[in-house]
Amino acid sequence: MVRHSRRLDELHRRIQLEAVIISFLATMMFCITYGFLENVGFPPFNTMFVGFGMVIFYAIAQLLVLWKYR
Repeated sequence: MVRHSRRLDELHRRIQLEAVIISFLATMMFCITYGFLENVGFPPFNTMFVGFGMVIFYAIAQLLVLWKYR
């Protein structure tokens, strides 16, 4: 992945960086929010799904950022 990102031009590198930042923040907000919801009776969250959630948020964020720079 690092080798691939080094071959990208500046615009695509910026798109990837923005998508990674958005997905990281969305994942953190989801985990914190669900952590609070567990205190009021929601079932425990399996942390194995955090990586899967980050991939989903990354795909959505990449579509949004690509739409922004179209």
